[in-house]
Amino acid sequence: MPRKKEEEEEERKMDEYREIGMRLKEYPEEDVRKARMLVSDFISAAEEVEEKIEEAAERGQLTELVLMVIWNRLDLARRDEERDVIRSLDLLYRRVETEILKRESSPSMRLLNELLNLHDGYDDDGWKKKCRNLMLQTFAREDTFGIIVPAGVDSVNNQGKIELPPEDAFSE
Repeated sequence: MPRKKEEEEEERKMDEYREIGMRLKEYPEEDVRKARMLVSDFISAAEEVEEKIEEAAERGQLTELVLMVIWNRLDLARRDEERDVIRSLDLLYRRVETEILKRESSPSMRLLNELLNLHDGYDDDGWKKKCRNLMLQTFAREDTFGIIVPAGVDSVNNQGKIELPPEDAFSE
């Protein structure tokens, strides 16, 4: 009886592995091969994984398929109960997903993300200063009177000539 149970368990695992392998069948074989190579590069990069992910994003290599490859590896690790591998692949998945979302987001959302990521959780005043400096770099400083005062007038020294509009502008 125990032998039959072992065989059933082995068969169930084989079916699960086949199912995981079949998830990528709808994608072109060459694309799957490239995505697997990229994920392998990420895994072997260890300390330089951040740089590798950013380089891949700049080259446009981070896609849904790369996420699927990571997800499949994560599923296999879960089935084999490899805790360290699960943790590492989960972090890799989240990091790649974040980079994809960052690249697809609007400039204002990228700026908000950058501002929020500046906070280290401790130094609120330092964070506010960093945010202010980044905002000043991002947005051009405007002279508040520049909108009201016409061109050619020095609003600091109150010098300049203000031209009145032609009289025909008022007669209608």
